[in-house]
Amino acid sequence: MSTKDYVHSARPSDQNIIVQRTGELGLLVFMLAIFTSSNNVATYALSALLAFTFVLILFISSPNTALFPVPAIMWMLLLWILLSCIWSPTPLFSFLLVVRASTVVVLIFYGLAIVGWERGFRIFFISISIGILLQYGAVFFSLEGLHGRDDPLLVGAWRGFFAHKNEAGSFAAVATLLFLRAFVTRRKALSLVMVIISGLFLFMTQSMTSILVLAFGVFFLGYWSAVARSEVSRFATVFLAGIVLAAVVVAIAQSKFLQQIIFGDDFAFTGRVGLWKTGLAVWLENPVFGQGFRSVFGNPEVSLNLKAETPYAVLAPHPHNAYVDFLSGTGMVGLVLAIGAAIVQPVARVFHATGQQVKSPSSFCGAVLLLFSIRSFFEGGILQYDNAAWVLWLFVIAIVQKTPRRVEWKS
Repeated sequence: MSTKDYVHSARPSDQNIIVQRTGELGLLVFMLAIFTSSNNVATYALSALLAFTFVLILFISSPNTALFPVPAIMWMLLLWILLSCIWSPTPLFSFLLVVRASTVVVLIFYGLAIVGWERGFRIFFISISIGILLQYGAVFFSLEGLHGRDDPLLVGAWRGFFAHKNEAGSFAAVATLLFLRAFVTRRKALSLVMVIISGLFLFMTQSMTSILVLAFGVFFLGYWSAVARSEVSRFATVFLAGIVLAAVVVAIAQSKFLQQIIFGDDFAFTGRVGLWKTGLAVWLENPVFGQGFRSVFGNPEVSLNLKAETPYAVLAPHPHNAYVDFLSGTGMVGLVLAIGAAIVQPVARVFHATGQQVKSPSSFCGAVLLLFSIRSFFEGGILQYDNAAWVLWLFVIAIVQKTPRRVEWKS
């Protein structure tokens, strides 16, 4: 075989190019739909169509690897929430929510398996770049871009195309981190402009949770770039973080003073404490298995009147705490699996990586994982259907899953 023949045979086939482009276009369309559409029926239908398409493509093109795009721990989590429908007070209601949540997981992981992590990360970057500009369009050219007088406590807060300022805030926080990383890597003025644009949008959403957790993300981005070359430093980071977290948990559990400060006022954290107490009261009725995936809050057929600590707890769609939500809905088993799939496993891959610097996506992905794991104490999060915050989190988990142990990504 001549050199010319060899080079020609090494080129991707037309079929592979079509598959690649289909995956890229599908992921981009889905991400932009999540950032701009408030029609849940439309986004659910789109996610189901794309998930089916991606699974079919992978089974045809690579049947031996068709089950492997989704990590085992994530499959276990999806299986557990499906099983929880059996003991849910409204099995059909929970089952439909399981299907919605699982569809998005399959879509993202199979989409990344088709396009690869590098192209996947570029799609992530492009979709957020377009998305942040579209949010400004919604603010300045649409009456829906700001919270109106129907939300008296939120009047004037920017939300763009999102249903609520808190979702807009989580999107803007990720965008700010993404463009900050791009500026540090490339030192281009356009990246700095995008940092300012994203940061301003975040500030105008008035989402204090996202503003505060962004600080943790920025810290991680800088810190990781400094310690990434040393495995000893990475191990020390994990060890010290574990000690601090354990110390905080023990201190709160043992100190009535701290418990009173945090949980004494049901209306603290804009009413979230009352929600947390209500969710924990539900959880204690079935601490191991829970009451069924998403079957408690937001379920019109389940009354929380006897357990609600505040009037809002009766009507809230979720307890504004992803961990309490999983405890009440899927018990300790579900919580352990959720933390393992959404935090522990992807974080372990970030810390296990070698040769990582700020030019690698792992530093950014680690920052986003930290941001959302902290945010989940105050908002909904894990497996939250096609909610923008969860989709961003899930996309990052999939990127981490597909990124090799050692990579110097410079583009």
